[in-house]
Amino acid sequence: PDNALINIRCPQGTSLYRADAIAREIERRLEPFADELKYVSTNVGSGGGGFMQPGSSGSHIANITITFHDYEDRVRPSMAVIQDIRPLLADIPGAEIKLEEEQGGPPTGEPVEIRVIGEDFDRLEELSEQVKAIVAEVPNVVNLRSDFEGARPELTFTPDRRRAMLTGTNTRAVGLFLQTAILGRKVGTYRQHNEEFDITLRLPFTDRDQLEDIFRLRVPNIAGQGVPINTVGEFSYTGGKGAISRVDTKRVITITGGAAGGTGTAESRVRNAVKARIDKAIAEGELDLSGGYSVQHAGQAEEEEENMRFLSKAFVVALLLIIIILVMQFNTFTAPLIIMTTV
Repeated sequence: PDNALINIRCPQGTSLYRADAIAREIERRLEPFADELKYVSTNVGSGGGGFMQPGSSGSHIANITITFHDYEDRVRPSMAVIQDIRPLLADIPGAEIKLEEEQGGPPTGEPVEIRVIGEDFDRLEELSEQVKAIVAEVPNVVNLRSDFEGARPELTFTPDRRRAMLTGTNTRAVGLFLQTAILGRKVGTYRQHNEEFDITLRLPFTDRDQLEDIFRLRVPNIAGQGVPINTVGEFSYTGGKGAISRVDTKRVITITGGAAGGTGTAESRVRNAVKARIDKAIAEGELDLSGGYSVQHAGQAEEEEENMRFLSKAFVVALLLIIIILVMQFNTFTAPLIIMTTV
């Protein structure tokens, strides 16, 4: 391939600076291959899709695109370089790192793609981790990743209506104050020539950078006095969920992976080995799917099954058409049957 892509996905809530630091560490580890690489381009804050696939954006995501020299100028095949780079990225903490080569032709599913289907998301997360651990045991599986993004840390403020009333304020005023202080609020528009710019009221970054700064905020009451924010409510830490995927209205977590080598034979071998390992785990009770949960093989395996079903139907239809034509030709059923059985 002429290009390769390194996709970096940190936990939800990771700052842009941390994602950038990880990307820079990967760039540093690519330095020994400088003679074999033509360009290295880094994009922090977006990525995740891969070649010819839609990506996503967020401060916890980054992409590094590697461009190799032209084929006639290469010292060795680009696949050999990719295989040497992959182990150097395995021990970088704080992120899931996926290295994939550029694919030729139309986009297809991943060589390994397993869907864990069910209703309760906590149970789905548990099962997906078990499936991921089982698949990781299969030799030559690379870029193993789940599309489930862990709980995003959130700081929730719960106002107390009675205390707010006693201090001369209310829940609406508290909410607007927190929104203005932390996220900012548009208070006007500034026009210069033919362009307009929003005027946003917000606390300086130094006054809202740390949690301690938020805890020290004071909400103005009807008398114009500052009331400590902790007086009118309580802060608590909660966790949210990332994107929830559904297939046929059912909640799904998808585990994807590739095959070392990237050839069709290697992918087929790895895909069959993964399928056999998952089936064995289900049969031996290592993977408990009770309660309406199921595991489904998708990606290239699903495409192969669909193609086989289509070819089977096409074969039956073609056979019937041939028999009909032979019957019309010979005006008898016996001769077509003899011909078809001998063929």
